Amino acid sequence: MFFRRNIWYLTIDKIKYIDCQLDEHGPQST
Repeated sequence: MFFRRNIWYLTIDKIKYIDCQLDEHGPQST
């Protein structure tokens, strides 16, 4: 159970990281 939860958090972290990367390269240079 704990191991599974750990993987879940790791996945969320990865998604957040990818989201940030996309945000940086997105058309937001106003």
